[in-house]
Amino acid sequence: MQLLAVAEGLPRLGKKNKIVLLQANATKELISICSEFETGPSIPLSCCVKNNVVVCGFKDCIEVFSLSINPPRMSKAKTVSTTAEESSSIRRICIVQNTAVFSPCTGQLQLLNLETFKLSNLIPAHKKEITFMDRSPRDEQVFATCSADGCCKIWTMRKQLLLATRSLRPLEVGQYSVRVVRYHPQKPFLYTAHVGSDVSGITEWNEDTFEG
Repeated sequence: MQLLAVAEGLPRLGKKNKIVLLQANATKELISICSEFETGPSIPLSCCVKNNVVVCGFKDCIEVFSLSINPPRMSKAKTVSTTAEESSSIRRICIVQNTAVFSPCTGQLQLLNLETFKLSNLIPAHKKEITFMDRSPRDEQVFATCSADGCCKIWTMRKQLLLATRSLRPLEVGQYSVRVVRYHPQKPFLYTAHVGSDVSGITEWNEDTFEG
């Protein structure tokens, strides 16, 4: 069993801003809702949970929560303002080792050390908006990002440094955006979903060869 965190901000529909902890099986199929944490007036835009930490992205800050497993319960540990030059909602986030990786502004990544709460400098990653990111279930140092620039990149975390180890393009020609990248939870495959003005589809990549 594993825990997943979901951001829910729907005040216009009469619902409260909150983070919902879900219990799921090995293939991430929902089993039950096990806890909810209200965030007050702040609208959570993205969430990620790993081990005993929940990290949430808001409009211009990151909030880190400590997580008790039995029973599941959250308590706020730290609020960190981002260093982006422009105010940008943090809608994409994942936890790699002891580091939160997120995109505070168009095409760039930033790292937050979850032990020292220190922020890295902005890291150029894509030419356009980062649309999705996912952590590899096979290697805790590896994660993937995709972007409206039509590219998916594989990253490796080494001593708080990011290395771009692979760049994938589902199509060689045409204008399109890669909207989603996801790792298979059990098999060595990576999936990208792309959408364009005249083409759309899903590509399966073998993690060992990166051939689509």
